[in-house]
Amino acid sequence: MTDFEREVLKRFEAQDKKFDKIFDKLLDHDKKFDQIIEKKFTETKDFMLTHFDKIHAKLDKLETEYLFIKNSLKKLEENREKREEDIKRIKNQVLGLLSRVEKLEVEARR
Repeated sequence: MTDFEREVLKRFEAQDKKFDKIFDKLLDHDKKFDQIIEKKFTETKDFMLTHFDKIHAKLDKLETEYLFIKNSLKKLEENREKREEDIKRIKNQVLGLLSRVEKLEVEARR
């Protein structure tokens, strides 16, 4: 091997060492980047899950309120129907009383 070839080989080996250092640095950067991404992903996931939990709790509350309102309206409707029946019955009683009063007035005039 000539001196020139040895010099070229030496320079290539020096360049190889530099590339190895660059490669190691890139690996370190990749690890740091992965850690940052993982941390951000975890933070975002936690943030979203917290909000989903809050939304779910609100939906549960709304569903409970909806069922309460629905049942209350059903009871009101039943009560309204009963009141209408009571009103009809009272009207019939009043009409019966008016009829009896008229008969009594006719008898009283005689």
